[in-house]
Amino acid sequence: MPQPSTATRPPRSPITAWFPSGSPADAAAGPSWCLACAIITEYILQNGEAMPGQSLAPLIDPGVVVIARLSGTDGLDDAADAAIRGGALALEVTLNTPGALPWLERAAARYGEDILLGAGTVRTAGQVRDAVSAGARLIVSPGTVPTVVAATKDAGAAAMPGCYTATEIEAAVAAGADLVKLFPAGISGPQYVADLTAALDDVQLVVTGRVTAEDAGAYVSAGATAVGIGTWALSDKLINEGRWDVIEGRVRQTCQQIAGARPVPPPVVS
Repeated sequence: MPQPSTATRPPRSPITAWFPSGSPADAAAGPSWCLACAIITEYILQNGEAMPGQSLAPLIDPGVVVIARLSGTDGLDDAADAAIRGGALALEVTLNTPGALPWLERAAARYGEDILLGAGTVRTAGQVRDAVSAGARLIVSPGTVPTVVAATKDAGAAAMPGCYTATEIEAAVAAGADLVKLFPAGISGPQYVADLTAALDDVQLVVTGRVTAEDAGAYVSAGATAVGIGTWALSDKLINEGRWDVIEGRVRQTCQQIAGARPVPPPVVS
């Protein structure tokens, strides 16, 4: 199988040494999913479906972003490590979490390019600039604000504004969204996603809002590119109790359900 060019591949960090197979997603999902990840990553690197100089593969490959909306960042380092061991390669911390920006700075220095760091609940252009300066490469907003999307693109990050209706999704795409956050998905469920993607099949939807491992696969089968999991997998309670095993396990379950819901890639002919 052809390998991504080393000229475009981001530098590796020591985090991959934690996993015998080379990446957290590989450890979580097994050989067949690793093949799918490699194919998707190659496509993204060769076709440029990412922000300038960056890659969305850490979110798209495992199909999950773990969202931290917390009362503070104490213990978030350990929680993030647990999520990564479970297979996540994309982490989002909401800006209404006290200490979010300093945590992003530390996480960017710690994880390098291996982990896609996102800032959530971004509502102004100023917040975009602060988040990107701190190390965020993915800007997530609760709604679609054109000035926020424009500031994100100007900063060289990926924009993932929130939407719920087809009209809102079309507006987000027109504004320059790289991905679209479908929120709150828990109100309508997978059938609503299937109805949307039947018409908007070229839009990459990331489904968030009350998503668990039980329905993550159903959302992906319905056409979602990825899901976001929040307090079910990463919460103040789990952090305060030091339940790193639970965080890791719930993320792994989600990754496995997503891997099982995706079509098996065709054989690669060398």
